[in-house]
Amino acid sequence: TTQTAINMIASMITYLVSMLVSFFLSPYIVKNIGVDANGFIGLANNFTNYASLITIALNTLATRFVAVNIYKGDNKTANKYYSSVFYANTFIGVFFAVASVIIIAFLDRFLDVSKDILPDVRILFSLVFLNTIIGAIGTVFNIVTFVRNKLYLNSIVNIISNLVRAFLLFFLFYFLPPSLFFVGLTAFIAVIISLSANII
Repeated sequence: TTQTAINMIASMITYLVSMLVSFFLSPYIVKNIGVDANGFIGLANNFTNYASLITIALNTLATRFVAVNIYKGDNKTANKYYSSVFYANTFIGVFFAVASVIIIAFLDRFLDVSKDILPDVRILFSLVFLNTIIGAIGTVFNIVTFVRNKLYLNSIVNIISNLVRAFLLFFLFYFLPPSLFFVGLTAFIAVIISLSANII
């Protein structure tokens, strides 16, 4: 159908934009903060991928039940599933927040971090973990685009957030002394944009 084609094209464009942004940003980040410091970005993201996988699995399962009940005309049951997923996501977010505080507090014991960049690494991990917590709680708002078969809306939001993140990162590195936590800060702003758009 036309709607499916629109969704597929939008997804392909999103993937292309994301790939291009990563292609140009990665060497730019390494050039400004160094290879060693850049390694902590990937490490911080690896810590958070586990929480993301749990919420993705949970929300994918919930989407099916919400969609089935909406198309049956049973909005009351659909709302119960929707609310249950929101609370489950919030629980995961709170659990992950507690774990994040412990990891950040004892970061120098978990990782071999130079004292010169330890404050920046701590801020980076804090922002990356915060992004994951916000993403975990806010994932439920993505359900609507699946249920209404308007996935292209997600794609538009992802494209905008990726471009904003790239622009802000270039801006910060160009006008301010290079810092590792800029990466976490711009990612945080991108997550807030995505969450706001999804709620709307």
